[in-house]
Amino acid sequence: DVEVALDAQIDALDTNQAARTVESKRTVEVDLALLENRLEGAGVTFEEDRVATQRAIERAHLQLLRTLQGLRDSLGVEIVMRIEREALAAKRVSDEAFALQELLQGEAGAFPSTLG
Repeated sequence: DVEVALDAQIDALDTNQAARTVESKRTVEVDLALLENRLEGAGVTFEEDRVATQRAIERAHLQLLRTLQGLRDSLGVEIVMRIEREALAAKRVSDEAFALQELLQGEAGAFPSTLG
C-alpha cells in the first residue's frame, strides 16, 4: 500500500516535472525568438546608421572638395592680381627710367654747348 502510494507520488512528480520542462522550453523558445527579433532590429538600425554615416562622410568630402576648388580659384585670382600689380610697378619703373634717360641725354647734349 505504501509502495503504491510512493509510486503514485513519483509518477505525479515525473508528470509535473515533465510539464514544467515543456513549459520552460516554450518560455525559452519565446525569449529566444524575442531576442532574435531585437537583434535583427538592431542589425537593421546598425545598417541604417552605417549608410547614413557613409552619406554624411560623402557630403562632407564633396563640401571639402568644393572649398578646396574655391581656394584654388581664389589663389589663381590672387596670383593674377599680383602679377598685374608687379607688371604695373615694372612699367612705372621703366617709364621713370626712360624719362630719366631722356633727361640725362638732354643734359649730356646741353653740356658740350655750355662748354663751348
